[in-house]
Amino acid sequence: MIGIMDHKNKKYICIYGWGVILSSIYSQVVLAIGRKPDFICDSSPERWGKAFHGIKCIAPDELKKIAEEVTVYIAVKHYTPIGRFLDELGVTDIYNILYKREYNGVAAVKRPETSLIDSEPAILPLEGKWALVTGASRGIGREITLRLIKEKVNIIAHCRSLDHLDEIRSAALAEGVELECIAADLSNISELETMLVKLELLAPKIDIVYNNAGISTSYVIKELWNVPVDNFARSYMVNCIAPIKISNTLIPHMLKKGSGRIVNLSSSIFHRPEAMAYACSKAGLDKYVYDITPTLKNTGVVITQLDPGWLKTDMGGICAKQPVETVIPGALLGVVLNHDINGEWISAQDYSGMTLIDAAKKAEYLMNLNKIDEER
Repeated sequence: MIGIMDHKNKKYICIYGWGVILSSIYSQVVLAIGRKPDFICDSSPERWGKAFHGIKCIAPDELKKIAEEVTVYIAVKHYTPIGRFLDELGVTDIYNILYKREYNGVAAVKRPETSLIDSEPAILPLEGKWALVTGASRGIGREITLRLIKEKVNIIAHCRSLDHLDEIRSAALAEGVELECIAADLSNISELETMLVKLELLAPKIDIVYNNAGISTSYVIKELWNVPVDNFARSYMVNCIAPIKISNTLIPHMLKKGSGRIVNLSSSIFHRPEAMAYACSKAGLDKYVYDITPTLKNTGVVITQLDPGWLKTDMGGICAKQPVETVIPGALLGVVLNHDINGEWISAQDYSGMTLIDAAKKAEYLMNLNKIDEER
């Protein structure tokens, strides 16, 4: 919730962290905190002494001199290390500015989650459950599958060829979990329909679904206005239609049980028209989640969207920013958080490097699932 902040106990207001996000929504931030800041502070020396929107950017050493007189609003996405740094400077009045999906708006202004450090997040046990993972043999699907196996989850592993699942078989055998394998090319309607028949038989025991399998067709850079129809058709078939059909097959069975978790792999890709076929297909899947969410309210069945980030996979390429391993633990939050998080968008990179417990605590904070923090 956003409202007017009470600054009567402090002489100054400072926003920490000038960057692309803040510069694009500065007016929203000012509205959220109640008035213009007196200063901007940043960790980058090249910004010190410059003015942004008419507000001077000061160095952290200058901020330290007024530490007891200032309220600081952290405007960077990864706020935790900045919060620790401000503590070291002696700043005691700190808020985090939390952003909406894709960081194009202010979602909330909240106190740091220090009050949650000693709390236990509401986490569902995974051991003994059954999970379907599409595209389980490599990339993100492989990482998710191997982690689920470590959590003692039984696996239904999908890929285009059963020959690609030897590593998954070995991991399942080593951990003593059950494994069933399904092969299907999701771009082929006939093979998809055959797979759906098999899933109908397996449906009563499926607790978790990761609609992970996806394709990205070749980029069309020189002729953006002539993207081949087949690029769109194949992208929609694999990235949108197949996940929807799988979900629609399994959700009725989950509703009968009163429980179930579906995680659809999405993407935050934008402003890249050369990838429009892929981006549009993911947007179509997002719309499905958005529209079906009210139907699942209070049913025990939860559907969420996972943005894994730009990862070094066969699809992401060598220029990607993050190794594929960083999708964990964020990828698990959609199935372990014991809350009605229907429709939530989970960005895996928000939780990179964290334990599952700490990631769950942060997710509860970001999603406003724990109300013990002061909010405005």
